[in-house]
Amino acid sequence: MNEGIRIILTIFCTEMGDRSQISAIALAAIYDFWVVSIGGSVGHMVALALAIMFGKAVSSYTSEKCINIVGGILFLIFSAYSILVYYVLEDEAEK
Repeated sequence: MNEGIRIILTIFCTEMGDRSQISAIALAAIYDFWVVSIGGSVGHMVALALAIMFGKAVSSYTSEKCINIVGGILFLIFSAYSILVYYVLEDEAEK
């Protein structure tokens, strides 16, 4: 499979259903289709460009395995934080 098609399919599949899609649905309820489409595309391209530049810079100092491990650990930390905020801190705020 062509590398370009593989990249397009990978990003498409990982982005479907994430928060940016949910926010696009909410924005589409308020604004015109083209405004949301262009604004979302530009915003996504800028975020992707920053991620690519960061990835290129970091990859020159460390291995892909290390990046995957750090990414996995950060994912677990953010997940634990979300659970803590939602279940523990929110319950204490309601008291």
